[in-house]
Amino acid sequence: MRALLISSIPSTAAAQDAAPLTPRALEAALAARPQGADADRLAERIRAYFGAEALLKGSAAPKVDDLSVAWALEIPAPAADAPPVRVVSDAVHFTMPLTRVGTGGLYAGVAALSHGEAFTWHFEAADRRMASASHFITERDRTDARRVKQLA
Repeated sequence: MRALLISSIPSTAAAQDAAPLTPRALEAALAARPQGADADRLAERIRAYFGAEALLKGSAAPKVDDLSVAWALEIPAPAADAPPVRVVSDAVHFTMPLTRVGTGGLYAGVAALSHGEAFTWHFEAADRRMASASHFITERDRTDARRVKQLA
């Protein structure tokens, strides 16, 4: 009976895989520093969350939830000695290195920003500027966030 109870307890990795990915969930998953198969599973979840094709094109929109913003990018065959992939704002002083996830060239990161913060940004990888994106806005009041996005 005891073996049955132990075998029916889900693993932490399986429980995390079942939960929907959000910026906060991604932040927690990255903080756990997964390795090996766990990191590859997280990479697949990130591809599903952002869109695999958009990640490869560098056009995946950041995911904004309240004041948490998540970015991800996939680059082919990153060099081992390449500088870190990062998100850089175009006008304000914001730079965030992204974390490599899994065995491929997938990078992701999450930042906690201030209420009402908005800026345009781009990725930098291997000392070159990559895809730029339009601005986003972080809002605590979701009604206001929808109104601002409609006006933009």
